[in-house]
Amino acid sequence: MDLRLYDVNRIEILRGPQGTLFGSGALGGLVRVLTNNPDPDEFAASVRVDMADIKDAGLRTRLDGMVNVPLADNLALRAVVYSRDEAGWVENDVLGTENSADDWGARVALLWEPNDDFSAMLKVMHQDSDPEDGDAWNPALGKFKRDTAITEQRKTEFTQTNLTVKYQVGDYGQIISSTNVQETKSNWLLQVGEIPGIGKILNQTDPYDSESFVQEIRFVSEPGDRLSWVAGALYSKIENGGRFAFVLDGLQDFVDAVAAPGIVTSDDFFAGPAEMDSSETAVYADMTWQFNEA
Repeated sequence: MDLRLYDVNRIEILRGPQGTLFGSGALGGLVRVLTNNPDPDEFAASVRVDMADIKDAGLRTRLDGMVNVPLADNLALRAVVYSRDEAGWVENDVLGTENSADDWGARVALLWEPNDDFSAMLKVMHQDSDPEDGDAWNPALGKFKRDTAITEQRKTEFTQTNLTVKYQVGDYGQIISSTNVQETKSNWLLQVGEIPGIGKILNQTDPYDSESFVQEIRFVSEPGDRLSWVAGALYSKIENGGRFAFVLDGLQDFVDAVAAPGIVTSDDFFAGPAEMDSSETAVYADMTWQFNEA
């Protein structure tokens, strides 16, 4: 995913490993993007219009908008919408397509803070990406030229919902619960090679769906204490599946010519369902004792 983010508070670059708080995929570190939270204190709104003329491509347009609405003294809603019309500059001479893209997305957050010790925030984020073709080009054909037999775009629909609840336990620390549900629908179209005399090898995996559920709860000590800790438990379940297909363009015609018609009935030389499900359960604890300032 290439999320088109707007209304960002800050970006943190964390050196790895970061598995304790961010999971097994953060062994080498991570880039953490934190968006602005709803503000119950005041109404706010912003709009951004970004237009450019791209050489050998045309007009590119990016539109963003944000609104923050206090609903009560302890309740606020913040919504972001955006649209991207990206001009293409890499041309596919075979198909007449370009690496242009149309994206749109939205992010809605609802924050409830009834008192100083408790807060709950619900966030929903969605993005729909529709590129026309890939952006890899072949220098042998000329600058920004390609000649693949299929487009190599990655159409993607992405939806993520998160509920984060925080409770302050006196002077001891904070209990944090994070519930996350994510769904992605995408494809995988790629020209991976060629067999001379027969045709090009194509990967045409479409559709490919992924669903995940992650629940984490952790107890974090107050900063500045001589004894500090973080402890928690996590459960995740991921389900991936779709139609996985390798196609040899021209395979059926080749077999018909060298053998006999009807031996193969399509250009597919491998096709079938591809599924991969995984689940993970983890508990963790990290404690630090600061003897003195040195």
